[in-house]
Amino acid sequence: MKNIFSFLLIITGAILMTSCEDFLDQEPSFALSVEETIKTVDDLQNAVNGAYARLNEFDYYSGNFFPLGDLRADDMTFNSLLNANQISPVATYQYDKNSSFAELFYRAPYITIGRVNDVLRAVDNITLEPGEEERYSDLIGQLYALRALCHFDLARLFAQLPTALHDDVTLDTPDGIPVCDDVFPVDYKPIRNTIREVYDFILADFDRAIERLNPSPKRNTSYGYINILAAKALKARVQLYLGNYAESLSLAEDVINKAGDSDYRLAEQVEYTTMWASVSQPEFLFEVVTTLVYNAQRNSLGYYSNPEGYGEYAVTEEFARWLVSFESDFRSLMLKYVSEGNGRGYYCIKYPGREGSLYVNNPKVIRMAEVYLIAIEAAYHNKNEVKALEYFNKLRKTRIYNYKDVTTITLNDILNERRKELFAEGHRSWDVWRNQLSLINNNFSSRPINYDDYRTLLAIPQRERDISPELDQNPGWE
Repeated sequence: MKNIFSFLLIITGAILMTSCEDFLDQEPSFALSVEETIKTVDDLQNAVNGAYARLNEFDYYSGNFFPLGDLRADDMTFNSLLNANQISPVATYQYDKNSSFAELFYRAPYITIGRVNDVLRAVDNITLEPGEEERYSDLIGQLYALRALCHFDLARLFAQLPTALHDDVTLDTPDGIPVCDDVFPVDYKPIRNTIREVYDFILADFDRAIERLNPSPKRNTSYGYINILAAKALKARVQLYLGNYAESLSLAEDVINKAGDSDYRLAEQVEYTTMWASVSQPEFLFEVVTTLVYNAQRNSLGYYSNPEGYGEYAVTEEFARWLVSFESDFRSLMLKYVSEGNGRGYYCIKYPGREGSLYVNNPKVIRMAEVYLIAIEAAYHNKNEVKALEYFNKLRKTRIYNYKDVTTITLNDILNERRKELFAEGHRSWDVWRNQLSLINNNFSSRPINYDDYRTLLAIPQRERDISPELDQNPGWE
């Protein structure tokens, strides 16, 4: 993809903010430079909305990104009887250097980053009216958080995980992804940064965000946006991947302790099964907004995970039988079984659609349950079993009827809790591999896929390497 580092779409256009439905209503405009287009805080708001809009595409959060994280693993599968072939090839690791999947997964975050960088270039020229300072600061904070999130997603896709390095790679070898911190010229040829440089940049961007974001957000005004709690939660996730467990635990606890002030909390037992069909629920720290007009259509999570659609994001029989064996756990109700027709099998019902359309489901990028799971795992790895047990039991009390606290915990217990809570939300393969474990994907092989298998990384698209020959390929995909 040519020149991803230059802003391909100068600005996606003005976005009306009169209602949630208007969140993604855009009118593309290419006539003016970004400096000429963004001159007021309202202009900045429109530009920020345009950056968020790119998450709501078939090749990113609203479509392919979650399935990639799960279909490579052991709990999710595809229904071959339905003969769809949209996202299911990733279940058999078909993302070599000439694959459209490698190209799309590389392109989507970088396009968002390009939009962010182009907007950041203009923010110093904005004229502030009295009383606009906090809003201006918050919008800039959101841009930095978005840029950090996209770099982190790229690092997970195309670079080795910091806690599970292999192939003689270290944090200081140039095996990360290219850091994109500015609008580069058309003839710019990116090279790979070191893994340490990539993660230092991600953490620094989250710090820039947290410094600027409103310190006291409210849920009812944060729908579709990254607020300070979401930014801290996402940073806690990054620190967990880095193996900085004390820092990860501290951030997660900060979110847990302050969530109530902003009207966020864990969903209670009876709320858990109904919250998925709604938006702006107390559980959801940051969700990508979809509407009847703006969604990934047949490449949406709802269409992928329903036998009336493609049925390519189904649940394995082994995982389904394991999950439903926990009869008192409300998470076991998040499955349905289809007994007849080509769509027969188990499916997740986290994406039921809204307004009569399977296409309309907001991807949950980060929610309160994951924050608890981050705290649990970080505390466990940090040898703080008391804290790990505290958050483990608190989470399970909101999920399991007549729950009784446990008094011991293992890493396997934690990873199984993540499986129950986060299945079909794009985490499973990375959860296994970042803990230096292996998994068996029966769609691909009866042999385990170990954390140091070259296929745990996507190939750098050949088209990108043709543009920039010094952009080294991931081993195994040459």
